[in-house]
Amino acid sequence: MRIFLIILAFPSLLFAQKDSALSFSGIVEVNCATKAELFSKARQWMNETFKDSKEVIQIADKESGELAGKGIMQSYYVFRTFGKEKLNPVLYDFSIGIYVKDGKYKYEFMDFKVEKNSSTTYGGYVMTSATKAPEKLGFYSQERSDGLWRSMKENLTVTVNKFIEDLKEAMSTGKAKADF
Repeated sequence: MRIFLIILAFPSLLFAQKDSALSFSGIVEVNCATKAELFSKARQWMNETFKDSKEVIQIADKESGELAGKGIMQSYYVFRTFGKEKLNPVLYDFSIGIYVKDGKYKYEFMDFKVEKNSSTTYGGYVMTSATKAPEKLGFYSQERSDGLWRSMKENLTVTVNKFIEDLKEAMSTGKAKADF
């Protein structure tokens, strides 16, 4: 009897997946760049990208090559009303890490959490890989709530990819301003 139950439960164990928090990371090779140069460029990028980099950067260890912190990012979601689409802003708290070595660096954007004062009722939720919204919104159907959730994830992905491309551009061009 026990074997029969295990056999019945096994397929569900194979297909059971836990939704994971959205994260974006990559390793980028930068030929002939030293760890010190890449660290300076990464720090400069953070200074130029965030309004108050002193509030964002929590770790700036030149020796280990680590820059890490927490920031706020604005993205959008599409809300359809009466046949018209409207872009609504949404703010996310997130973590960022940039790790440099001679000739390469790694970036990580992770832990995206919808700010409670955002224009969506999903404030406080962590953005995950889930295809279904974490809860149904007010009087809206589950389908409409899921559509809003998908829109938030799609637009967040676009926004983060713009940050990544901007970082890659900053890390690959010339010398950091501090290295004049």
